[in-house]
Amino acid sequence: VRTLLLPAEGFYRLVVSVRNQCYDLGIFSRERPAIPVISVGNLAVGGTGKTPISAWLVSQLSKSGRQAALVIRGYGFDEVGLHTSWNSDSLVVVNARRARGIDQAVAMGADVAILDDGFQHRRVHRDIDIVLLAAEHGFGNALLPRGLFREPIAALVRAHVILVTRKTAKVEKALRLEAEIANVAPWARRGRIHFQISDWTDLEGSLVEAPKGDVLVVTSIAEPESFLDMVQSEGSSSAV
Repeated sequence: VRTLLLPAEGFYRLVVSVRNQCYDLGIFSRERPAIPVISVGNLAVGGTGKTPISAWLVSQLSKSGRQAALVIRGYGFDEVGLHTSWNSDSLVVVNARRARGIDQAVAMGADVAILDDGFQHRRVHRDIDIVLLAAEHGFGNALLPRGLFREPIAALVRAHVILVTRKTAKVEKALRLEAEIANVAPWARRGRIHFQISDWTDLEGSLVEAPKGDVLVVTSIAEPESFLDMVQSEGSSSAV
């Protein structure tokens, strides 16, 4: 099946290349918001940990005295509710048109915007581009619809910060990926993040012990397999 998708991937790769060149050459205009913008994005279709990283950034900026706003596309209300529960005092703006979303954030009093999943949204100028790569994905270069990647690895030249995330992958795999990244974007700051289950809570939010035995896992996240592996690493057998 993957071989049959080669023509579609080739066409998609061409469209992505032409679009990026138009932005690089200034043929396509970019909008510069009134406040600083930090973009958190990735090359693959989900599964890298953008949501917790975006929430952490909002939290750290708020602690430093900034009024941070998270601007998301908003595929549903679950993500909005999650961010609101993590950072109850922060601003969350849902708008598929990111520039308008940032304008809304400014009107609400924000002095810095976190653009969730914004790496490919080049119409909006950003001051810092943070890109996440999952060690579980490796350095594969197959683009949609044949692979997981929305852009080729060469797109990392636009990134200011590149973070290698891992859930169940070995640290050696993350180190190899980081070394390969250094060859593509040697000027970018690099780091590694290991996502782990920190606590278990019930529906009311009270801390409980990790479940044992059979566990029914209900999730709507991208690539739930890694999450299932994390649950099983806690001593449970899981089914989704």
